[in-house]
Amino acid sequence: MANIKHTKNELKVQRDALRRYERFLPMLQLKKQQLLAEIQSLDVQIAECARRQEQLRAGASAWLPLLNEEPD
Repeated sequence: MANIKHTKNELKVQRDALRRYERFLPMLQLKKQQLLAEIQSLDVQIAECARRQEQLRAGASAWLPLLNEEPD
């Protein structure tokens, strides 16, 4: 823990810091919650894109032998 001077001025500084902390902490917690929800949403979208990409690759692999053939 930090050393704190035991003076009136230092007490005021510490009280002001506590007020700022108590004022902004709920907003920061809400922002954190929103960011975590957005990350979770993006994870779902990434998984869906990966699944769709795999489907497209599987569908395209059936056509690859035809593309390698020489035209008549």
